[in-house]
Amino acid sequence: MVEVDIEVESTESFPISEEIRIKAQSLREQERKRKEQEEKKIGERKGEGSMFYLSQIEHKLPLPPPRLVLPIREAIHMELEKLFLDKVIANLGLCISVYDIRSIDGGFIFPGDGAPTYTV
Repeated sequence: MVEVDIEVESTESFPISEEIRIKAQSLREQERKRKEQEEKKIGERKGEGSMFYLSQIEHKLPLPPPRLVLPIREAIHMELEKLFLDKVIANLGLCISVYDIRSIDGGFIFPGDGAPTYTV
């Protein structure tokens, strides 16, 4: 079966059966819905409609010794804010908040470095 898109401006020059008219309307409606779905998918990929993005990043963070008097989670949160807050991160955008710390690994002190290094 071959489907052909035709657009008719006037029906006065030749008669069109009701079946063809209904089929044409149906095809136009299907095409309109398909285009809307494509635009919606493209918008979702681009993040249209969202003003903010929640991104998950991983970073190796050396924690300065003066911060070790604080609870580790709080100290790391402060250091992450100091490092990323109000800074533009490549391919992500402007960091406006450190929302959550999912995991804290490490605490290793490397030779020649006086600060423990955590992977957060």
